[in-house]
Amino acid sequence: MSGNSHQIKVQLALPQEKIAFRDRLKGLWKLTRADRPLGILLLLWPALWALWVAGTGNPDWYIMLVFILGVVLMRSAGSAIHDFVTRYEAEKIPGVYHRSIARGIVKPLEAVMLFMSLSMLTLLLAITINWLTALLFVGGVLLIVAYPYVKLLTNLQQLFLAITAAWVVLLAFAAVTQATTTLPTRQLSPETAAAG
Repeated sequence: MSGNSHQIKVQLALPQEKIAFRDRLKGLWKLTRADRPLGILLLLWPALWALWVAGTGNPDWYIMLVFILGVVLMRSAGSAIHDFVTRYEAEKIPGVYHRSIARGIVKPLEAVMLFMSLSMLTLLLAITINWLTALLFVGGVLLIVAYPYVKLLTNLQQLFLAITAAWVVLLAFAAVTQATTTLPTRQLSPETAAAG
């Protein structure tokens, strides 16, 4: 290990100065890439397209809302776990040295807890649609966790990222076509129910 990666490791091993609450919130904001929403839009495009096709042009509004919230939450969760896994890899991954964990603004454990919290919240949303969607969501979480390791250990990161991003299409079709298993507290639109 050399250069910036060694400096990051030494810095994180030292006692950390107290970070102002405002600076910590800003660090968490940047950790989740909330300041760079383009990634959310790139993930929403295939999700909404798949919902539109699966719903025969009239997707259920509640399912759409869950997917929009889920994409926002899981893009943030994925960014957090990515930065946790790659926090010492400044030589391999550009920009690591300037990110919240490497700078000591956000603790590695906080990033893991944030990832787990956002993932659990999204899982609860998926369960309100149907159990198949929830099960496929768990598979998607495993892909998200695996991505930074694939990025570090292989040259297949772009292929794996495409597979991970495309997983939302499976979720969308499961959400619509398995609508009959939805919890009975919510009624699907007639058009979506007919598509299922």
